[in-house]
Amino acid sequence: MNKYFISIEPEDIYRLKQKIDGQLDDLKEMLEHKRQDLPEAEWTDLVHRARKSILEHPDQYLEGELPSADILSYVVNAVFDKFLKDVLKK
Repeated sequence: MNKYFISIEPEDIYRLKQKIDGQLDDLKEMLEHKRQDLPEAEWTDLVHRARKSILEHPDQYLEGELPSADILSYVVNAVFDKFLKDVLKK
């Protein structure tokens, strides 16, 4: 069964962000912890590689039905942008 569906209603984007954000909590926690151990440039590279890996292999990170690649990219980027903003202001 294909886990991808074609489109999503605009009002569902918020719920999808919340869902994906929650599913990535463990990864985000690990990334935040790694920030203490790595130089800033290496840590930032690690975060970008994690984001890229999620977009290239979403089934390895996310459960349930997934939206189209464009919507998934938008949502994952929004989740990581917020994560970076929150972590960098600490």
